Formats: sequence, C-alpha cells, structure tokens
Amino acid sequence: MLKRLTLLIAALGLITGCASATVQPTTPPTATLSEVEGPADTATPSPVPPTPTLAPTDTATPEPSPTLEPSPTFTPEPTLPAAPSGMTVERLNPALYAVRATTPGTNVRAEPSAQAEVIVKFECGTAPLLLDAIARGDASASGPAWYHVADGGWIREDVIQTHADVKEAEAAAKAATCAASAGTGGETDYTPATQSVWNFAQGQDNLTGTCSTGPILPPYGLVQITPGGDTLTWKSQEPAPYVFGKVKTNVYAYSGPTTLGDGTVTMSLTFTSATTLQMSRAFVPNSDPACTHTHYYTGTFQWEVP
Repeated sequence: MLKRLTLLIAALGLITGCASATVQPTTPPTATLSEVEGPADTATPSPVPPTPTLAPTDTATPEPSPTLEPSPTFTPEPTLPAAPSGMTVERLNPALYAVRATTPGTNVRAEPSAQAEVIVKFECGTAPLLLDAIARGDASASGPAWYHVADGGWIREDVIQTHADVKEAEAAAKAATCAASAGTGGETDYTPATQSVWNFAQGQDNLTGTCSTGPILPPYGLVQITPGGDTLTWKSQEPAPYVFGKVKTNVYAYSGPTTLGDGTVTMSLTFTSATTLQMSRAFVPNSDPACTHTHYYTGTFQWEVP
C-alpha cells in the first residue's frame, strides 16, 4: 500500500512541473554566413588527358668519321758522299753490286782518285760490294767514273763488273777466274790463239808524284794483238809494237822505254774472258821524271785477222 502511495506522489509531482513551465516561442537561430554557406562545391577537375606518347624519332645513324690516313713519314734523302772539286756525284737508284772477277785484286780508295789512300783490297771472287753513288769528272775530263761503296770508299768502274741484281752478282763472283791468285793453277787461259784486233777504251790520267806538266792522252782505240807462246805483241798507233812477256796465265807485262823514246812505260795486261781484257799503263816522261801518268784501259775483242 505504501508503495502505491509513493508512486502516486511521484506521478503527481511530474504533472505539476510540466504545467508550470512557460513555453518560449521558438525563434529560428540566425545563421552566420559561414554557417549558411555550405561547403564550397569542390569542382571535380576534369581528368587531365594523358600526355600523348610521341612516336620515337628515327635516330639517324651518324656517318662514320673517315679514317685519316697516317701521314707518310718523311725520310730525308741520304747525303751524297763528298768528292773532289770538279767531279759530280749522283745517287745510284737502284743500287748496283760490284764484282772483281779477275786476279789480282783491286783497291778501294778513300777518295775517287788514284792517288788516294787505299782502304782495303777487293779480291777476286769475294762477296759483291754494294755501290750507292757514282762520281764523274767535269766536262773537260775523260776517264773512268768512280763508284762509291756503301760501306765506305771508292772503286774505279773499269776494274770491276757491275750487276743490278745481287743474286746475279753473287753468281758472277762464284764463277770468277781467281785460281791464279789462290796459287792452285788450272785456270782457263783466255789468251787469243791467233792474231786479233781489240778496241781499247782508256780512262783519265791519274797523276802521282811531283808533276810540272798536266794530263796527257796516250794512244787508244784499235790495237792488234799477236800471241807468240810466252810473249804477246801489242801494236797500237805508235810507230813500233811492244812485246809483252807472260807473267802467268792470262797476264802479260812490259816495262821499258816507249817506242817514241820520250820516257819509260810499264804496262800490265790481263785477259778477263775470251772477249774482254784490262790493262794499266804507267808512263814517266823524260821531261818530268818525278811525275807518273797512270791510265787504265778496258779492251773488247773486235775480229780475228785473216
């Protein structure tokens, strides 16, 4: 019972409180701008079109740079060997090879002159010498030219054979008639068996000693040679012939007065083949006894005398 009273009292109290409350008119609140404005419409940006992919540009293949040819290396012309005044020197192109094919040996000299110092003896049949230049006299000079040896020195053209090919030169040296210099004997005798005519070409006058006169020009040209066992008669343009004595196979010599009576002469003749020969002539004039005039000759067979 008490519980019901308590609940009733509580209910009446609630009804009383509700009736006494003054209802205030509802005034809508004034909205501020910030409240009125709704959130700004956020424009959805237009989608950015994708950047077009550019077509790959054709890559031009560069032309290869031209390969520069290496500049040729300049090789200076070898210096020409010196020669005495009045002689001209020329380079041999191509070079030549010298062979001494007969006995005795010949001289290689320090200068292109018969008076120059002997450097070495060039013996018969030895290895060929390489020649790289040639010296000749001036326009007024006559006589053989001189070859310059590449290893040094000079040698007269009329005492050697020259070859353009080294193999030919070596073959010629091996085939040279040099048995006499070796003392073995048995070499081929090229002395003509019958009277024959030869053409002699002479070189320049090589003066030695103390000379008061200038160069001379002894006889040259056609010479008649007549064999006579151990002698050889040599007839030139002089008034009388010379009789040479045999020194050894192929070699003959004369020493004595000239047929003109103007001095003394020493001549040495060597047959180098059946058609070639070499000769030296050293003349001492009576008028200039301290001077010797030396000439060198080469002879070529022309014909036999009927």
